[in-house]
Amino acid sequence: MNDFASTFRLWLDDPTVGRLIAIAIGVLVIVALVRIVNRSLVSALRDSETRYLSRKLVTFGGYAAVAILVLTVYSGKFGGLTVMLGVAGAGIAFALQEMIASFAGWFAIGLSGFYRTGDRV
Repeated sequence: MNDFASTFRLWLDDPTVGRLIAIAIGVLVIVALVRIVNRSLVSALRDSETRYLSRKLVTFGGYAAVAILVLTVYSGKFGGLTVMLGVAGAGIAFALQEMIASFAGWFAIGLSGFYRTGDRV
């Protein structure tokens, strides 16, 4: 029995096990929050399409939160990955800058209400 207790203590002192326990607790908390928010959306929203889209958004937000949690827990291991993602993001933004500007213009004109159907531009 004493051998089991010492093995168990060594196992708990391992930093990898501590990280896995932190991730497991974090995932449980995130899943609980997503379920609570989804249940409150069912009672708060009347339109079925809006309810469906908002539940999907909350669920995808939960997935993103789990991904951020894992990256945060293992942040020491992912130092090079963040640099690579930053450089790739900058390269994509530079390559697509004209398309991004066009989308931003469409978004501003289409949703801001500056122009209406029948206006002369």
